[in-house]
Amino acid sequence: GGAIRAITKDPGDGSLEIAGKAGDYAERRLAIRTGGPLADRWRGQISAAIDRRDGFASNLVPSGRGSADDLDRQAYRGKLLWDVTDTVQAKLGLSWWKYTDWAGRDLTAAGVPEANRGAALYGGVTSYERDEFATALEGDNDLREAAADLRFDVTLGDLQLASVTTYAQTSFEQTFDVDASSVALTDLEATEPSDTWTQDFQLLSPDSAPFPWLAGAHLYRQDASNLYVFPDTVSAQPAFPVGTDVSNGLQEVVTEAYAVFAQAAFPFRQRWTATLGGRWSRERKSATVETVPNAVTNAPTPYSDARDWDDFTPRLALEYRGDFGLAYVSYARGFKSGGYNYPASLNPVLNPETIESYELGFKADLASDRLRLRSALFYYDVKDLQVSRGGAGQFITTENAASATVRGLEIDVTAAVTRRLSLEAAIALVDSEYTDYIAGVLVPLAVPPYGSAPLAGGLDVKGRPLLRSPDQAAYLGIRYEGQFARGGRIPVSIGYSYKDDYYFDFSPIAATEWLKQDAYGVLNARVAYASANDGWEIGVWGTNLADASYYEDAVVQSASSRVSYADPRTYGIDFKLRR
Repeated sequence: GGAIRAITKDPGDGSLEIAGKAGDYAERRLAIRTGGPLADRWRGQISAAIDRRDGFASNLVPSGRGSADDLDRQAYRGKLLWDVTDTVQAKLGLSWWKYTDWAGRDLTAAGVPEANRGAALYGGVTSYERDEFATALEGDNDLREAAADLRFDVTLGDLQLASVTTYAQTSFEQTFDVDASSVALTDLEATEPSDTWTQDFQLLSPDSAPFPWLAGAHLYRQDASNLYVFPDTVSAQPAFPVGTDVSNGLQEVVTEAYAVFAQAAFPFRQRWTATLGGRWSRERKSATVETVPNAVTNAPTPYSDARDWDDFTPRLALEYRGDFGLAYVSYARGFKSGGYNYPASLNPVLNPETIESYELGFKADLASDRLRLRSALFYYDVKDLQVSRGGAGQFITTENAASATVRGLEIDVTAAVTRRLSLEAAIALVDSEYTDYIAGVLVPLAVPPYGSAPLAGGLDVKGRPLLRSPDQAAYLGIRYEGQFARGGRIPVSIGYSYKDDYYFDFSPIAATEWLKQDAYGVLNARVAYASANDGWEIGVWGTNLADASYYEDAVVQSASSRVSYADPRTYGIDFKLRR
């Protein structure tokens, strides 16, 4: 178990920063951060950010929500730092955010017309265009989170002890048009609240220790529930009357996890260091599914299940520091716990995923530190790989592939060509394949009820590359900083990223080849002017300047085949003020 934790800047000695942005699609952003001393041994900081933008895609249904892929977000955070004594420091953070937009909801049809049941069977409106979508859904989503974190840093003689406690309460209420048509065929109302608590302890040896080490413990608990309701206004479920609300049940999942870990470095023979570490993790998940009041529950209820998993994940590394740089070889084992799909009473329990990782790398700063090189060869052996895909139902589910291997090479080079010009280049070459996986796949139905149905016997994908994994990816960046005689600066940055083709899901026949994303590249740039004292800066920017058209997601399910497009070309101005 674990959680993503954002690390924010500590309060300083007194500052004010204001940043703003304005662009096409009526984009505007304003962010403010200020803080400083409050009293002896006390410092504080507050920040706020508001983002607004019109949608990239327009709705073809006049009665539905006007656009999708818009932004309507706000976030606030406060941080308090207290130097309790010369050896104890406490930090308290409070945050709250709210999203009401339809980011990523530009669901448009894909594949053959028969694959989209809402249009083919019920005569609904749909779209295959990048800047259009069709839905009768109205209103905004409501996603919000309130969170707190408390950290203590304590000096215990030569040792450093850290304690971090976090709590987050989330509330997600949102709607999805799963069939990507104007017909209310599989329109989904989702309610997903959760409460998450974590506690971490970490003890570090002094830097001067002959064998530097760290040790710690992690505790985690989450109480989460999922309630999905389909207002069945066109009788997509023939067994239920028109207008019946249908659900797969109210599911509650409780996760309890804890882990202990330690790592130590052992220098020897001046230039060599061996690192040994390990983590023991244990996790328990329990799931219940109950009947939903005022709706037909289309899943077995009541349902109850609980599972326990544990694993030991070691890490071993050997480093050599020479005059040329650092060379290393490492081995590590990783563990991702199992879990439950929704609804748990209709889906098999997800088994844990394990990975054996081997890496050989080299890091160097050359030419008087004007050339930085980072490279790594890696090999991963994955068992029970967890794969998230569409399926015969209306939900994205995660299933276990039996095994997979990934091997590759990554190289990252940064060069200071002149005092003002620097170049960055990176490339990743990956050879991945499933070594044992019979995947359930869907193929279009050419006759009513249309949509898609499972391919008999599944599809043996042994030897195929991992989904969403391009064989090649690269990046090239250029940074130039012009200088005025009076001290002002003109920072210029240009970046181009490239990805080779890959599949979002398996394609067993020509009619599903739209699941393949062709290779594409994205060009971004920014030019600015910064004052001599860095007190203010103003710039012009552009993203996806060549207006590359590519997918963020592509899904095939029983009622629809659909895609969501990535952002088109955008441009605008921005500014920063610092005091």
